[in-house]
Amino acid sequence: MKKIISIVILLALIGAGVYFFVDKKRVSTTCEPGFRFVPSTQKCEPVESENLDDKISLDFTKLKIQIPDSNIQVELKKDAETTKYSNTYSDPEVPMMQGFVSLDSKDVSQYSSDFVLVPFVVNSGGTGQFQYVGLFDLNKNIHLSSVFVGDRLGVSSILMSGEKVKVNFKNRLDSESFAATPTIPSQIVLEIKDQKLQELIRLQNADYNDIEIKSVLPLVSKGTLTLKGAVPGTWYFEANMGFKILDSSFNEIGVGGVQALSDWMTTQRVPFELSTSSISYKGKGTVIIESDNTRGDEEGERAVRKLLIPVMFQ
Repeated sequence: MKKIISIVILLALIGAGVYFFVDKKRVSTTCEPGFRFVPSTQKCEPVESENLDDKISLDFTKLKIQIPDSNIQVELKKDAETTKYSNTYSDPEVPMMQGFVSLDSKDVSQYSSDFVLVPFVVNSGGTGQFQYVGLFDLNKNIHLSSVFVGDRLGVSSILMSGEKVKVNFKNRLDSESFAATPTIPSQIVLEIKDQKLQELIRLQNADYNDIEIKSVLPLVSKGTLTLKGAVPGTWYFEANMGFKILDSSFNEIGVGGVQALSDWMTTQRVPFELSTSSISYKGKGTVIIESDNTRGDEEGERAVRKLLIPVMFQ
C-alpha cells in the first residue's frame, strides 16, 4: 500500500513539473490596451472598432471648420430635419466665387475621450467635391487639423487599429474621369501626433494589418532612401514588385524593382528592402510599391495592390 501511495505521489510531482515547464514556454496572453491575443498567430494584434458612441455630444454650430490650405474658418448651420451641418463661404481673394462645406454628425468616430474624427466635404466654387477627415477637440470644440482623402470620393468607415486610424474609401484608376464611380477598395493610415492628423501610408486593394513597415514613418530622405517592410507573397510576381518615386507634381524621379528576401510562394508576409541613392530632388514626394498587372488590361489594373508612402526629400 505504501508503495502504491509513493508511486501516486511521484507521478503527481512529475505531472506538476511538466505543467510548470510547459506553462513557462507559453506565450503571454496579456496584451497592451488596444490589442488582443490571437491564438492562431500567438501574437498581440490591434483591436479594431468603429467606436461610434451615442454619448458623443459635439455641437458643430459652436465651432468653426478650418478650410484646409487657407485662413478661412466657416461657422456651420444645422439642418433642422437631418443630422447634417453645412454653410457657404467666400474667399476674400476670390470674392466672386462662393464655396460650400458640409458634414454629417452621424459619421463621428471617437478616437479617445478628448478627440473625434469626422469626414467633411469642401467645394471651393468649382466642380471639385474635396473629401477630408478632420480631427476635433471634444472639450474645446476646436477643429485641429485635416487630411485630404480625394476628389468626389466618399469615406465608408473610420476604424481604430491600436494607436492608428484607418480611413476606408473607394478610389478610381488614374486614367478614369472624376465622373466615374469609385470602385477600388482603398485605405489611408493615420496617426495623431501633437494634436494633429499625420498621414503614414495609403493602400489600394490591401489592409494595413496585412503589411508591415519597419522603417520610421513618415519617411525623410537626404538623397538616399531606404524602406524596409513585408507584404503578403501574393504581391510578388516571380519574386519581384515594382516601385516608383514621384515628386510633388507627380513626375517620376525614381523607378525600379523590389526583390522578395525569402520564399514568395506564400500568402504570409514576405520581407523586402527598397534602397535608392543620388536623388537630387528636394521637397515632398511619394514612394509607390505595387504588384504587377499580370492580365495587362484595365481589369488587371483594378486588381493591382499598391502601397503609397509620403516622403520628404531634404
